[in-house]
Amino acid sequence: MKEAVRIEQFSTGFDGWHYINSALYVLPHIDLETKDLKTAKLRDLHNYIMDDIDIIESITDNTKILNTIFTWDNKLPLKQYLNKTMQKQNTKYLPTFVKLGGVYKDYAMHIIIHYPFSFMRYYYLPNCKQTFYPYSGCITGGFDRAKIIYEYYKIDKEKTLEGKHKMFSNTTYHSVVKILHLIMWTSIIGIGITAFLKRKKLFFSIEDKIVFWGLFSFAVIYYASSIFAAPIEIRYLISMHSIQFVFCYVLLNKLLSSELFFFKEKNAIQTTDKQKTNSAFERKEFFRSKKASIVYLITISVVVLFICAYFIFQNFKSSNDMQTTKQMKWEETNDPRMKNYIEACSFFENLPDTVKVITRKPEIFYEFSGNKKAEGFPWRATPDEIISYLKKTEATHLILDNRFTHAYLTLYPAVQKYPEKFKVLKKIGEIDTIAKLNPTYVLEFNDGGYHGERVNGKKTDKAKN
Repeated sequence: MKEAVRIEQFSTGFDGWHYINSALYVLPHIDLETKDLKTAKLRDLHNYIMDDIDIIESITDNTKILNTIFTWDNKLPLKQYLNKTMQKQNTKYLPTFVKLGGVYKDYAMHIIIHYPFSFMRYYYLPNCKQTFYPYSGCITGGFDRAKIIYEYYKIDKEKTLEGKHKMFSNTTYHSVVKILHLIMWTSIIGIGITAFLKRKKLFFSIEDKIVFWGLFSFAVIYYASSIFAAPIEIRYLISMHSIQFVFCYVLLNKLLSSELFFFKEKNAIQTTDKQKTNSAFERKEFFRSKKASIVYLITISVVVLFICAYFIFQNFKSSNDMQTTKQMKWEETNDPRMKNYIEACSFFENLPDTVKVITRKPEIFYEFSGNKKAEGFPWRATPDEIISYLKKTEATHLILDNRFTHAYLTLYPAVQKYPEKFKVLKKIGEIDTIAKLNPTYVLEFNDGGYHGERVNGKKTDKAKN
């Protein structure tokens, strides 16, 4: 780590990102206040995340599937906070990622420790169900490429794997997958319970015990780690199918061997000198029983192997459930505040790259402004501190939006105190007291002040009314 990112720590920080990804599923259901957090870093992070709590709540409430979307989606708070920290500290991606992992882990551990029952309800139990009985899209796997990928590389979608294997998008196919998965676990549990009830009749050599309990212990640790660590995905499932098959195969061998031994002993006792005629018949019956048991063992083993192997097979189309893991598209939002903010960002598409914009979400601004960079601002600064910050950053414009809380809380007081330093270039939306909506403004900043209307790009001396 020291050689790669010049940070002397063992962890890459990735554990912290996964911790907080899990904790965000709990956050909308608890009353965590800023003052409850011990350090300034945690309080700052909490305030930033809570600014987007409605987005987090929407993602966690509208899906029954847990995933790692908070870790990877650039439009969600964790990656945005990373970008904000990089800009603020003028650092590169990897060192910032590693350092933030520690902060994210501390924040997540505070939630886990102080709200254990909520964490159990909203993360452990759903992920436990998802681990042992995953949704069909997870089992079948698939490719989920954005439309732009096909367009950019000029790929004919019909010639891709997902295009050739359209049967995997059929809802009937996914229903069959769910049924087979249920049969698999029913078989495993049934065989396990039967072996436990007849454990006194089963013979295990020392080598058998080492193999069996080694595999069993590995399975328990693996599943426990998976439930705690992260939402399950197909690459985590595949490795366990061989363990499941061996578990069933070993127990079936022991169970059927014990039955064969029982039949043999029974036949030996019943065979006497007075029953020679019947003994021949009984030996014949014993032979038939032995043959039937072997067939039974092979049949069950093949069925279990088929079910396990069926899930290992790489299919190429996700189910509708996989749609929940797609990245959010801001432009498709129904939130009028977000639409207004996007329109404000789009205002800068045709302006020169030399403009210096101050906004609450530089990352979203970059996407909708024609890839123009912007700067954030201190959230709890006074009006005078905001003006000093605008001058220091050589800001030319700012966006006063209603979507992200701190714009009106922090920027608006500065505009009210020094109205002569700001000029409205665009107003988007109207005041709606019932819906608690305010307009979004695109403002131009000039520390010298605007004393009149501009004529040919220059200020006049005539004061505005």
